Amino acid sequence: MNRDPVEITPYTITEVKTVKYFNIQIGSVELFTKADIRILLLNENKQVIDYKDIELTGQDYLDWKDDSYIIDKVKQILASSQ
Repeated sequence: MNRDPVEITPYTITEVKTVKYFNIQIGSVELFTKADIRILLLNENKQVIDYKDIELTGQDYLDWKDDSYIIDKVKQILASSQ
């Protein structure tokens, strides 16, 4: 049956996803200014289920000396969004 969609009263379907891991992708860097970072959120099978984009600027950007700084920063961001 090939018909036009039938309109109904809108309702919400909520899906619960459990994030167990994350991975980081550096998008772009503007030297001495900012970095665009994508946080990939992964499930228990290490499959991407969502992502968050953040911009590292100001003192956060200046404090970035090694990978562990970014990992700790992402952990803070994820903890504050729970």
